[in-house]
Amino acid sequence: MIGSVVSFRSWRTTALVAAWFAASAGVWAWTVAYGTTTAQPTHLALADPAPIVDGIGITRPTLYLFMHPRCPCTRATVTQLQRVLASSGLDRSELPEVSVVATIPVGVAEDDDTWRQSETLRQAADLPNATVHYDEGGVRAQSFGAQASGSVALYAADGRLLFAGGVTVSRGHDGESLGAEQLRKQIQNPKEGAPVTAPALGCRLCRED
Repeated sequence: MIGSVVSFRSWRTTALVAAWFAASAGVWAWTVAYGTTTAQPTHLALADPAPIVDGIGITRPTLYLFMHPRCPCTRATVTQLQRVLASSGLDRSELPEVSVVATIPVGVAEDDDTWRQSETLRQAADLPNATVHYDEGGVRAQSFGAQASGSVALYAADGRLLFAGGVTVSRGHDGESLGAEQLRKQIQNPKEGAPVTAPALGCRLCRED
């Protein structure tokens, strides 16, 4: 009888340990999948050349940041852009214009600060040479082909696309990444030829449909 009890306890302990490892593996797999998930479908090659918006075309180098104001993982993108611009070695006057396109659902009230003054959006507004554009229904973002919050596009003064995609190492995590390094190089010394691309990792942008 004692042997049966010991065997049962041993079996139960083994089962609990196995269940713990299985659960841990599941959480790890979900975390990895979340961290590397892009919006679907993902468009990395944004509009090239840059579309004319509100009757105005690009006249100087311009960096577009397309964002969902409530997307928590976009904060890492903004932090990374701050680092890229600060480490470029260029004066503020030499840095590109920064156009922050904040997509907002149709019908959001003008005084709804949860959308129009979110912490992440305020942080983006502090980027050098930044101007915030509220994009109701995501019309402007769609004209560029942007799908994921945190998508970045760098255009030359003549409208050529130089960089398109993301700048974070994984979803919601800032730190040096290939995308950030390529963007920095294109800001410092734009190259001719096909634009450089990198995966954009973030929530889907707001849109009418």
